[in-house]
Amino acid sequence: MIANGVTNDSGAQFNFVAVANKTLTAGKVFAVISNTSANPIAGTFANLPEGSTFTVGHNTFQASYEGGDGNDLTLTVLPSYESAWLSKGFIDMIAAMKSPIVSCAMIFAFLLSALDAIYANSATWNLHPTSGDWNTAINWTPATVPNGPGSSATFDVSNTTSVGISADINIGSIVFNLGASAYTITAGSADSDTSLTISGAGVVNNSGVVQNFILAGGPASANTMFFTGAAAAGVMTVYTCAAGAGSGNTYLKS
Repeated sequence: MIANGVTNDSGAQFNFVAVANKTLTAGKVFAVISNTSANPIAGTFANLPEGSTFTVGHNTFQASYEGGDGNDLTLTVLPSYESAWLSKGFIDMIAAMKSPIVSCAMIFAFLLSALDAIYANSATWNLHPTSGDWNTAINWTPATVPNGPGSSATFDVSNTTSVGISADINIGSIVFNLGASAYTITAGSADSDTSLTISGAGVVNNSGVVQNFILAGGPASANTMFFTGAAAAGVMTVYTCAAGAGSGNTYLKS
């Protein structure tokens, strides 16, 4: 559903019904309400608070009212003990809400097989991660390391804003949501070679504050960052190649 401004009355309920129940890939994100207004969604469904989870059939979902570009209602598939095999199928979601702006019953149908690979290994940096290591899965929601050409790493508000990449990462996009904290993301260290490749949309900074990327210097021969294809470096972003016996290099590849 696309709406220009959304208000949920207290007591509004969200109902989710699986029609063709298949096991989905962890990290897949579905936009339930795409809010085109600059304002956040006002209120939540009574049975679906921010960050809550629910299970339908073989799949567990986590809700966020700050998904998408920062003010959408999204459902993210959480890791499951079952296989992530996926064949053709649909999930119909029926959401009923009463609101001065929106009062309707919504039915959503998703062709799951066509979306299987798009959001693989996408995740959002946690509000309270256990460390600043990008490559530690439990620092993300869902608990998976964002890595892969079709994946996305999203950053919002967090109490840990110094993030280190300790092993090679190839990612489609790095997104800083509206109101996100100011981060410093460092690739590599003084004694190891690490590459960060951004191969999709690139860096998208909607936070309104400067975001920093550093390529560590030191004895290592090189820590590198690659922008490939049409990947953008973003706005209000600073890239620093730190000094040292080794080198930090940024490459733009079409």
